[in-house]
Amino acid sequence: MLLVLLVLVLASGLTTAAIYDGNANGVSDVWEARYGIANPSVGADADGDGQSDLEEGQNGTNPWDADSTLVLSISEAVLAKPFVSWESKEGKLYQVEGLNPEGGWEALGSEVIGSGASVGFSHEDYLPSGVMAYRVLVVGEEALRPEIEETLGLIDTDGDGQDDWTEWQAGSSLIDPAEQFGIGTVGFQNAVILSWPTVAGMRYRVESMDGGPWEEVEGVFRGNGGLQRVAVECPGTTEMFRLVVEAPDSDGDGLTDWEEELAGLDPQHPNSREVERTDLEVVIDELGQGGEITLEACEPVLNLALGGEGAVRVRREGGFRELTVPLVVGGNAVGGVDYEALPGSVTLPFGVNELEIPVRLLGGPPPSETKHVEMALGGAAGYQLGGVVERSVTLLKENLINVHDYGALGDGVADDGAAIQAAINALESSSTFNGLYFPAGTYRLKTLIGTVNAFRLLELGNQDLAGRDIVLKGEAGAVLYSDVGFYRASMLLCKAGFRTLSARDLRFEQSPTPLWPTPNYEPNGSDGVTVSLKDGRRVEKVSFEDCEFINCHRSVSINGRGYDVRGLCGVAEFEGCQFLNPYGANTSNGGTAWGGGQQVYMTAWVAEARYRNCLFDGGSEDMTDASTAPGGHLKDGGHFGYPLRLDFRDNIVRRMGIEAIFQINFTTLMGATVTSFTVPPADDVTEATLTVDTTPSTYVPGETIVIRTPLTPGMSPSNNLFTIRAFDPGSRELRISNPGHPGNLTAGSTIATGRTIYLDERSEATIAHIEGNLLEGSVPPGGVAGATRSGISYAARATIVRNLIKDHGWGIYGQEEVISIQHPSGRGSVLRGNVVITSDSRIYDQVFTYGITVAGSEERVEDNLVYTPASRKMVGILLRKQRAHVGGNTVISMEPLVNGYTSAVRAVGIGMDNSSSDTRAAGNRTSGFDVGIGPAKAFQFPPYYVESHESANDVLSIDTHGLIAE
Repeated sequence: MLLVLLVLVLASGLTTAAIYDGNANGVSDVWEARYGIANPSVGADADGDGQSDLEEGQNGTNPWDADSTLVLSISEAVLAKPFVSWESKEGKLYQVEGLNPEGGWEALGSEVIGSGASVGFSHEDYLPSGVMAYRVLVVGEEALRPEIEETLGLIDTDGDGQDDWTEWQAGSSLIDPAEQFGIGTVGFQNAVILSWPTVAGMRYRVESMDGGPWEEVEGVFRGNGGLQRVAVECPGTTEMFRLVVEAPDSDGDGLTDWEEELAGLDPQHPNSREVERTDLEVVIDELGQGGEITLEACEPVLNLALGGEGAVRVRREGGFRELTVPLVVGGNAVGGVDYEALPGSVTLPFGVNELEIPVRLLGGPPPSETKHVEMALGGAAGYQLGGVVERSVTLLKENLINVHDYGALGDGVADDGAAIQAAINALESSSTFNGLYFPAGTYRLKTLIGTVNAFRLLELGNQDLAGRDIVLKGEAGAVLYSDVGFYRASMLLCKAGFRTLSARDLRFEQSPTPLWPTPNYEPNGSDGVTVSLKDGRRVEKVSFEDCEFINCHRSVSINGRGYDVRGLCGVAEFEGCQFLNPYGANTSNGGTAWGGGQQVYMTAWVAEARYRNCLFDGGSEDMTDASTAPGGHLKDGGHFGYPLRLDFRDNIVRRMGIEAIFQINFTTLMGATVTSFTVPPADDVTEATLTVDTTPSTYVPGETIVIRTPLTPGMSPSNNLFTIRAFDPGSRELRISNPGHPGNLTAGSTIATGRTIYLDERSEATIAHIEGNLLEGSVPPGGVAGATRSGISYAARATIVRNLIKDHGWGIYGQEEVISIQHPSGRGSVLRGNVVITSDSRIYDQVFTYGITVAGSEERVEDNLVYTPASRKMVGILLRKQRAHVGGNTVISMEPLVNGYTSAVRAVGIGMDNSSSDTRAAGNRTSGFDVGIGPAKAFQFPPYYVESHESANDVLSIDTHGLIAE
């Protein structure tokens, strides 16, 4: 008979030194603010679970939930049942499966969380006639592209018989044949199943005693907020168990991981909310504040023909405290009749910075006409209202003009331009119609509208469309097709005076005849659709769903320039669209023209850009036909621009000539000079006078601007910082002084007209989230691509996770900041869990190949997998700035070459250049390089730290030049 004596040890060994305890009462101030209990006492027990509020505060548990209590329980004591154990990795999830007599695998029990040591599973429901065999699967916490599994499943780097996909998922070493993932033991054993509620961010150790000292039996379990269950082999007759709780601070910012989880911060990043302050500093400054609240129309239209939901988003800037904000609902749509009634207030929980309010239809018939739901936030104590607190959702009943009714034929022969323009004009004049319908057919466009530098074939928005939601809808097979004329012309120009614009199921195609050239400039200016700023009004959303763009230059431009109009186009969204350029740049001087243009371009006029399940292709599988692809230049890139926020997920980007995705940082663009001027003396007093263009930007005296001189023959590019002294908005006359920035041109130099101006105050970097994409860069026969092609280029505060990037010279490339000199844009970026397979550096020998490079400070490069075909003239991960954290990465050369330490073509797995400092590397693996980790070039001394580096087949594992500690 198995006898188990259970000893409950509450918070034994709990680390409290790192908590934020401003009132010095032994309990985290974050916990107190989250649960609304100040100075918890040992005499109070809010949830009646037997543990005092003080104990719960010390353990991090929820004092209002009796199920959230630090208690170690025995849920089962199992005698002589099958017991399966395996070596686990901390935080990984595992599922034990059994093979039944019918030959099928079935899941047994719940998932098991790895501890970094051997963990066990006891099959307490086992019957002799049941399971015949066992296996353990690694459960992916988040979905990864299937192409990653397909690719890595073909590689076995260490030759141990287990493919790289299996080992990478399991967290095993891909370069050590002695380390494999698999079941360690299977046998009939006595066991106990222990369980306890966990707190997200805490770590737990199980220890046992059997007549001797306490011993760790299961490693470290990472709390996730759920119930932890673990089977422990128990061969003795009497055994005691206890739980030891730890509160780590993984990012070293002075807040424990569980405090950061409570506050909605990233426990793996010390600057997860902003780059200028650590998370601890933000908490100290803002813990009791409510912040500034605004309202956004993230889904401003609920199309009654399509269903779904409309939505507005409450967004908080700053602060942590829980807020209940009054919500005033109006409009001619009736809650409970036309849509599900909305509450009179909305609550932002503690630490939550945004929350969507959905607008849903009722179960019955939808409204018979277009109606509107209007919402406004009310004021109350504890927070401030931002500039935008009123938004609406349209319940849209489509009422579309059939373009055939205005003479369009769609036969692929007749010029339908005038007829479609007539339908557009009728739509604009109508008070009842809200869109156009294109039956199946090919609508040929030859008619040219416009004047020099403003050419378009069709134009929407000549009349005022204020408050209107415009729909462009195609039947399957509806194609707008444009011929090539002498002038470059956009197929459809949309002047953005509307509330929303949506297009779906339409194909915009241009002739394969090469376009006439634009010497020394990208071959753009012949868009499929151009959406342009009309005036200072706000556009809620521009969306394209299931649309195709073929051979357009660009496919879509969403373009509004000027600092004062930043974010006034709320959302630009692409869902299920295809952007195809089978002929690449397709320009008559394609052999000499620079670049091939971008497929989608947008500016900081766009607050939020979203891409989902789209396909971008910059060339066909064969581009040897010079009549359609002269010079063979591939299209430059897929997404290119600087919306304030980019969300790019689950897309495929193939065969781009320069970059697949490029999020730049021109958000501070103010305009350009229209007169030349002479640089004044560097005394910040003497003034120079110039005139600026009419781009809608306000120049504020005392602020700093950057006037950039570009790279020109005989002159290097420069960023010139000047102080604004005065500005006349009527004449556009600007007076500036020279504060003597080291990069400025010398006094007396002339800066020519047409130079771009950026603001260097109020400088907010663009935000990019790029996740789960396939970026494939192979060059087709006849195709020509840049030697420095990158899968992802960013000059933004980026989160780049779980992408597969193949056959690019630079997999992920962090751009050096060239605009906001005093406010670098890439600081604090996170690159995590990506798989990069670079192109062969022996093919593009004129440049170095890089798997990942970062150029911002405080960036984190973690758990990425980088392959290169051969270790020649390449760096797997290159760090170029300060305080980068590089951890858990694996960098592999599939064909190790020995080039020599001082060779100009030497290869480095993880390298730092001379501009980097305070790089911290921990738990990385390299294989097959001249240098595993160290300076990117020989005999340099960038200061860096290394902890537990694993090397295989590297000539030199660690280059000690610059090494501070190992």
